[in-house]
Amino acid sequence: MFSHGDHSYAASTGRYAGRKAAAYARQTSESRISRDQVTLEKSRIYAPLKRSDGIDWKELNAGIARTMQYFCSEFKTESLLNMGLDSLKEIEEVFVPRLFALDPHKLMRSIEDLSLLAHGQVILNASLARKASSQLLNFFRIDYPEVDLPDWNKFVTVDWRIIRSRW
Repeated sequence: MFSHGDHSYAASTGRYAGRKAAAYARQTSESRISRDQVTLEKSRIYAPLKRSDGIDWKELNAGIARTMQYFCSEFKTESLLNMGLDSLKEIEEVFVPRLFALDPHKLMRSIEDLSLLAHGQVILNASLARKASSQLLNFFRIDYPEVDLPDWNKFVTVDWRIIRSRW
């Protein structure tokens, strides 16, 4: 959820989301584990440990940060946001397969970078979907300069499956 950039808001909304997830888990029946999915996820997570050279987590982190700074900064446009998505796609396709970690700490930081990459993709897609600027959200689109339009007084829901299918 949006916030004013402080820890307390993130902590309270995270706690709320955790309570709702726990309540849902208590009311659902036991589900079946997909061994194929677990195997694929283990392969993805441990892949950096199987390489001895390539891209270090710090380099990947810097590339993701630079992309978000350049293409999703204070003032946004459709063109910049799309260029940002293209840049993150290149990072995912070219540099992530070269990511390496020499120890568990660096593996943890590498996995953190993969999460940052996914979050960047979500943010850019959500920013593309919002066709209005908002003072409350501190969100400004140069190509949609009208601020706080009544018909945009809503949240943008992002479906990860749709984002991934565009690629």
